[in-house]
Amino acid sequence: MFYSPQHYKLDPQKEELQKLSLQVINENAFASLISFEPSPVSSSGQSPAQAPEPQYFVTQLPLLLDYRGEDIYLIGHMARANPHWKSLSQQRKIFVLFQGPSSYISPAWYIEREDNVPTWNYVSVHVNGEFSIVSDPGGSYEILHRLTKKYESIFATGWRLPDQVPPALEPDLKAIVSFEIKITSMNGKFKLSQKQSPEERTRVIEGLKTIGQSIPSAEQKVGDWMQKFIDEKK
Repeated sequence: MFYSPQHYKLDPQKEELQKLSLQVINENAFASLISFEPSPVSSSGQSPAQAPEPQYFVTQLPLLLDYRGEDIYLIGHMARANPHWKSLSQQRKIFVLFQGPSSYISPAWYIEREDNVPTWNYVSVHVNGEFSIVSDPGGSYEILHRLTKKYESIFATGWRLPDQVPPALEPDLKAIVSFEIKITSMNGKFKLSQKQSPEERTRVIEGLKTIGQSIPSAEQKVGDWMQKFIDEKK
């Protein structure tokens, strides 16, 4: 469950919300896989303050949508050394969070009033699903192939994975675990100044466009962080 005021809600049963949510997933594929790890049963003499804290396992990685008739799956892979996949293969139930674009909203973009305050606009999608391992090596390589094909086409580098697994990549393939998640429910939150008038929303859009021209892209920011870690080692 998640909190969503009435003016930000879309009916989760409606085709419009599903279409928008799938668009968010497709455009923001880097997701957080979250599962609950039950704590050991505490002794009867323990106070609530002494009881073990509940543990949550989180893995962040890119996922792809996979349509199979009326069912929709998420497919991806993680390092075999990551114990999360072992836990998930037993529990099966998983929560996946996709964080879409977000931004600070300045009161300066509204029509001037004394009660103007800043806020944060954002888009996110919450998915519940059933996790299962893809044990077939061919299916595992197909997931890698589709993932790289999607992003190499966006970056237009011309690089591609071979259609068949080359011997040089066999150790890498053994070092990962591919999986699929059958989506059982999906809901999106679109907090986009819906409380404001159309005129003020237009002013916010123009403000964001202007600011966006001077803010580095996500790819540039990743490069900046990479440079920071290089500089710290000098």
